[in-house]
Amino acid sequence: MGRSVDRIDPLTGAPIPFHRNEKRRVEKKGEIKKDFRSFVQSADEAEVALDLPDIPDGADLEGILDEIHEAGERLSEDPGMKNVLAYKRIVKAFLRYVVKNTRQIEHQEGARLSIFKAPKRYTLISVVDKKLEQLAAGILQNQSDKLEILKKVEEIQGLLVDLTG
Repeated sequence: MGRSVDRIDPLTGAPIPFHRNEKRRVEKKGEIKKDFRSFVQSADEAEVALDLPDIPDGADLEGILDEIHEAGERLSEDPGMKNVLAYKRIVKAFLRYVVKNTRQIEHQEGARLSIFKAPKRYTLISVVDKKLEQLAAGILQNQSDKLEILKKVEEIQGLLVDLTG
């Protein structure tokens, strides 16, 4: 009953002795769960590492908007790499400022359905400053042609990277 059956080589018809494979240990790496806050913090740290200009709280938004429009005009006139990077940098800084100052993260715990299970934890993200959010949406809408140029430039760069890789 515990007898092993030899396999047959399909080319020669000769029996192939059955060898029991050593059991392999498969180690599964446990998934590391990150909560939303640590994900946002790591993204912020990555942006700081990119040396983006930081817009201080309470900064003159009109001046920042003027800078975005000027950078957009320079990009329209001369879509060179220097202008693309400058425009990208100022828009990223502005969007980071908007996200940082218009959202509030709040944690709530749900009902405990069983004494054996921990209650679910819910994260609520609420909009704090609606006017600033509307301003950002308006800027993105007004600058859509410049952002389209930026998108095309990045697409071309991606194709070049694919060709060289």
